[in-house]
Amino acid sequence: MDSDTMTIYVSDGLEDVIMLQLSSSATLDDLKKKHMEKGGKSDRYGRYISNGKVLSNSRRLRDQGVQSGGRVERVGKANN
Repeated sequence: MDSDTMTIYVSDGLEDVIMLQLSSSATLDDLKKKHMEKGGKSDRYGRYISNGKVLSNSRRLRDQGVQSGGRVERVGKANN
């Protein structure tokens, strides 16, 4: 695997896990775009969490502690 590419596994609640190939400089916006291209769900209220932290849209994933082979959970808005 190219050292400039990382593999991330995105879980969408109880749905299947989707494997994504992203550049090492990818942001959450890049992840969301790839996730939707692969058939994943996304909405403006959903949050993406890795290592117990909500990920920021503007910072690189690796700067937020997401590593190649890591898992990101998509969590939708709770309906009360």
